[in-house]
Amino acid sequence: MDANIGDPRLAPSVERVFEGQSPQTGPVTLRGMVVAAVLGVVFCFITLRIHMTAGIVPTFNMPSAVLSFFFLKCLASLTKSCGISALPFTRQENVFVMSAINASVNVALVDLAY
Repeated sequence: MDANIGDPRLAPSVERVFEGQSPQTGPVTLRGMVVAAVLGVVFCFITLRIHMTAGIVPTFNMPSAVLSFFFLKCLASLTKSCGISALPFTRQENVFVMSAINASVNVALVDLAY
């Protein structure tokens, strides 16, 4: 039984999709820092609440990354529906926000362990 669905050489790569766009410079913006700080505090409280009630410390890297991406998409659509013409988050801002949230959650768990 063949596990290949199609020829992988014919599939578009991620870099080919963004080929026509100019690269962004300066991934750290004020908007990204504010959103990362707010979501970092929210996820720290969620992490501490789960740890205090359940008594275990699971890793929250993947759930916090997925939820932060979901919240960023919801925030962008909310500002658009309210009539605020905000640009969508760039790839660099998404990576910065998700990395900051993961770092804050891990720092909260490490501080809680000691």
